[in-house]
Amino acid sequence: MIDPEFHSLYEAYSRPVRNFLFRLGARASLDDLTQETFLRVWTHRSKLPEIQSPKAWILRIALNQFYDLKKRKSSQSTDEFDEVFHAAPIRESLDTRLDAEKALLVLPLEQRSVCILHYLEDLTVSEIATALEIPEGTVKTRLMKSRERMLAMFSPEKPHAETK
Repeated sequence: MIDPEFHSLYEAYSRPVRNFLFRLGARASLDDLTQETFLRVWTHRSKLPEIQSPKAWILRIALNQFYDLKKRKSSQSTDEFDEVFHAAPIRESLDTRLDAEKALLVLPLEQRSVCILHYLEDLTVSEIATALEIPEGTVKTRLMKSRERMLAMFSPEKPHAETK
C-alpha cells in the first residue's frame, strides 16, 4: 500500500517536476528522471518536516537528477540537450510559447534553471537560493543575465549569436 502522505506529495509535485525537467531540455528522459526524483524524495522523506519549501526541495532533487544524466551523457557524441535545440531554429520573435521554450535551451544551465524556477515555477528568489544552495544575490544576477541574454538574442539589430 502506498503511503497516503507520499501519494499526495507525488500528486502535487509530479507535474511541476516534469515541466521543470522538460524545460531544462530532458525531453527524452522525462519519465526516468521524474521516477528517479521521487525515488530520492521517498528515500529522504524523513527530512520533509524540516523543509520550508517542499516544492523547492523537490525541484532541486530533479535538477540534481538532470545534472547526473547530463554527466552520464557527456561522453556520447550526440547529446539530447543539444539535439532538441538544433532541431528547429529560433524564429525572430517570441511570438509563441514554443519560441520561448527553445530560447531557454540557449541559456547556460545555471541561468536556465534559475529562470525556469522563477518565471515558470513561480519560486521566489529566496526559495531558489535555498533550493540551489546559492546566495540570493547570485540568483538575482543569474536572472538578470538570463534576461539580458534573451533580449540580445531577439534584438532586431543583432543576429542570433550566443552572447556571453
